[in-house]
Amino acid sequence: MPTSPTRVVGVDWAAKQWACVELTDGAVTNVLGLKSFAQVVERFDGAAAIGVDIPIGLPVDGPRRRADLEARSMAGPSTVFVTYPQAVYDCPTHGDAVAMCRDKNWPGISRQSYGLRTHIQDVAPFGDFVHEVHPEVTFQFMNDGRLGYSKHTWNGFFIRRNLLRERGINVPEILSEPLPGVDVLDAAAVAWTAHRIAAGDSLTVPPDPSGTEPTITY
Repeated sequence: MPTSPTRVVGVDWAAKQWACVELTDGAVTNVLGLKSFAQVVERFDGAAAIGVDIPIGLPVDGPRRRADLEARSMAGPSTVFVTYPQAVYDCPTHGDAVAMCRDKNWPGISRQSYGLRTHIQDVAPFGDFVHEVHPEVTFQFMNDGRLGYSKHTWNGFFIRRNLLRERGINVPEILSEPLPGVDVLDAAAVAWTAHRIAAGDSLTVPPDPSGTEPTITY
């Protein structure tokens, strides 16, 4: 009997919207931007797996998620932010957030990490059925080791694009809307992991989560 095609989607924040790459049976079938994560979930209703590059499941006692620490050891500290308790993201300014971290003897939160707070809130209501995926962890897994070049460099961009192409993920060179190239590649890498999730082939950090402990899938 014929089987239904396997649809998955990878999602990454791209300046002003969520960059989405849809795969059907492992091949790119759609690339688009959506303003809210609720729109993502609605647009891709019925997908076998949705992966997103955003923290799902915040710590309560400081920036000590095992998922972040192990991902940083795999992909490099500069590519993986640590995740903070909700109270830090609730601070009205970045300066206030840094002050709270200092008061608690935690590492200070970077401006870029603090800037994720609205996107974390956007994804949180759907955390029970979407998967946290980090593109750099996925890319280093594809490459069997560190990539050596930042995604923001010419070399890094094309190394990542070629890693995707080797796995049959060919993102169109011309898109119908202006999405940042590095974010589209990141979303495509997340989609590749979503396909692995749907197939039952994915791995996680940490590999031995306890209970509802957050994980990063690759």
